[in-house]
Amino acid sequence: MYLGLGIARALVPSLFFFALPPGDTRAPDSRPAQGDQDGDPGEGERATPVVRVVLAARPAVVHIRTTRTVERTIADWGWFPRGRTMEEADHLEGSGVVIDPMGYIVTNEHVVRGAARIVVRFDRQDDPREHSATAVGVDRENDLALLKIDGPQPFHAVRLGRSDDLLIGETVVAIGNALGEGLNAHASTVSAGILSAVDRELHLPAEGRSYRGLLQTDAAINPGNSGGPLLNLRGELIGINTAILPQAQGIGFAIPVDRVLDILHRNLFDLDRSTRFWLGMKFEEGEGTTVASVEPGGPAALAGIEAGDRVVGAGGTSVTSTLELSKRLLPRSAGERIQLRLRRGDKEWTASVILGSAANRYLRERLGCSVEPIRARGEGALRVAGLVPKSRAEKVGFKTGDLLLGVGLPPRSGGMTAVATPEDLASLLQGIPPKGVLRVWLARGEEEYFGEVVLR
Repeated sequence: MYLGLGIARALVPSLFFFALPPGDTRAPDSRPAQGDQDGDPGEGERATPVVRVVLAARPAVVHIRTTRTVERTIADWGWFPRGRTMEEADHLEGSGVVIDPMGYIVTNEHVVRGAARIVVRFDRQDDPREHSATAVGVDRENDLALLKIDGPQPFHAVRLGRSDDLLIGETVVAIGNALGEGLNAHASTVSAGILSAVDRELHLPAEGRSYRGLLQTDAAINPGNSGGPLLNLRGELIGINTAILPQAQGIGFAIPVDRVLDILHRNLFDLDRSTRFWLGMKFEEGEGTTVASVEPGGPAALAGIEAGDRVVGAGGTSVTSTLELSKRLLPRSAGERIQLRLRRGDKEWTASVILGSAANRYLRERLGCSVEPIRARGEGALRVAGLVPKSRAEKVGFKTGDLLLGVGLPPRSGGMTAVATPEDLASLLQGIPPKGVLRVWLARGEEEYFGEVVLR
């Protein structure tokens, strides 16, 4: 739930670094120019407030191009069997903005949904290189995604503003890659207008989406602008452009920056919500890195970490807050080994943690156990790796080491489906509502068991 604008504002100083000092809206390499000797207006006179905003913010704006694999049904080609399907690449383009010098980018979730590959480029005047990006966090409900790119740091980051003090009618600037076509067109486009309204609702039935609390502007927001920044005349980020109304003219919408910051802190930068891995521990609220709890049988517990330990380093770099730790770990993937430096009392020690599958976190929440893939009876199967105390799985008799040979849905007596990975099992459970029943086929030694588990 959205915690309020006041909380989001309080997070701004601690969440991110600022690329430029307050009050300076010029790009680092911009220089005031003089008019020529013929008396023609020089850059000094032509550099309006909007121009200065663009110079300051453009180096932080990116063009995003995603590649997705889609299936298409072929019915009309004479040389291709009628009714067959074939896979082909599909591309989608959008915009984004760097919000942290380490290379973290905010964009819309719909820009990167289903992407097999994400490519990011800055305006060609600022950086001609192509960067491969990783989606480290997504929030479909709020249409936000967090990407990470690697490269020489620091990256130029936008200055963060606030959205609770906006003035209806004040000038706003939208930057993105409107109507961009391919990576050769990675040049920023700019539009300006006024802030038309705040706290607007938008319903898009065709997309199955509804938005609340949006900023409305008449600054042109066209296809390709999605995910780009909406800025005030100080060059500060006040919103993320997210939608246009196809039946309207001159109306665009943006997610207020206060909500963006809240979602980043509460969701996208939360290690316990990572869709890439499972760490298996939670931290106390606040700026510290004290471990509040450790999940039994999870990656952190297997590495010897206990509640009350304090994380002081990750991968050879010191950390002083959970946000810094999140920034270091979020790009990692399940199966990777990370070195965490911890302090317990007066002693410091290093824990070697193998990151678990994010699917196992979901399985522990709904079923009450974590699993690991193995080969059994010549086929892929799952072994119960850990049990949540007093969970549904434990109550029906699951034991650590049991083999899960198959699952099914009642009332069918047969038709058990083999599951070979935690992701396979998690995907199946996502289609079962709370309090739904899962039939299981377990093997323990030479004995086999059939039973039913009521899911959370």
